[in-house]
Amino acid sequence: MRASVLLCAVLAVCAGAAGAADVTATNRTVITSDRLEFDYARSAAIFEGNVVVTDPAVRIESDKLNVLFSRTNTLESVTAVGNVVMNYGDKNARCDKAIYLSGKGELLLIGRVELRRGQDTVNADVIRYWLADDRMVCEPGRMVVFQQEGAHGGGEALLGLPRGTGGKP
Repeated sequence: MRASVLLCAVLAVCAGAAGAADVTATNRTVITSDRLEFDYARSAAIFEGNVVVTDPAVRIESDKLNVLFSRTNTLESVTAVGNVVMNYGDKNARCDKAIYLSGKGELLLIGRVELRRGQDTVNADVIRYWLADDRMVCEPGRMVVFQQEGAHGGGEALLGLPRGTGGKP
């Protein structure tokens, strides 16, 4: 997932650049919700009710989306809460809560997490994903991999590696 795209989108929305724009335009991210509140004192944007983030790289749906900025107007964190669904490329995730920590480049998926790629799935209570390293830790983790006929190996396809490589790129 390209969290930086989402973060740029949130910055643009909070700066007043968004609206009911047509999402089909190139490199345009649109965030819609039933309600948007911007708290200048706390440097926070709160999107509530039927939140949908649509971007060429990712789509996120949730009940609520909170965005926190530092005093210097740099992004600190983005939190999606309630019925979170993320679709990016051929992967999708469902969870109760997703938190992106900008300073750490870390994405946390929390509560009844299910990550899917094709028929393969990973389930956990918490998945911690480091964007720069393209690495994740699942606690506790459960992986279900459907083998293609004639394929060997384990969960390579879910993790983005060709099947039958034994986990080696």
